[in-house]
Amino acid sequence: MSNYTANIKFKIEFDGDPIAGVMKTASIQDMKSLAPYIKTSGGADEVTMSFSDSLEIVTVASEIFPRLITSFTGLHDSSGNPVDVKTVCSELYFLPVVMELFSILSSGSSVKSADEKKLDGTSQEVPLGQAK
Repeated sequence: MSNYTANIKFKIEFDGDPIAGVMKTASIQDMKSLAPYIKTSGGADEVTMSFSDSLEIVTVASEIFPRLITSFTGLHDSSGNPVDVKTVCSELYFLPVVMELFSILSSGSSVKSADEKKLDGTSQEVPLGQAK
């Protein structure tokens, strides 16, 4: 049985607010949008970026997160009103939240090293058009 899950549950904290939610895993197209901001080194993914990239990531987030995040609770403004995902994705103030969500999405959407080792490598190549 694989470890695939279509949803990622997350819990983070920002400005003293405990944020909880659920997001769908990323599609290949989503990851193509994220790829410029993810550097792989030593098998670990980490999100890295310049200030100009930080500004661009808000645009990417505003396109991806409202569609992928199906539940988002716990974040409030200074008046106590709930802050939704669209606001988080459109305000620079919430950039640390966006970055953490990108990290969670990237990690949760990828095959883990232990799962890659489960592939036993015993498959045989079959010429194109000859698979049964």
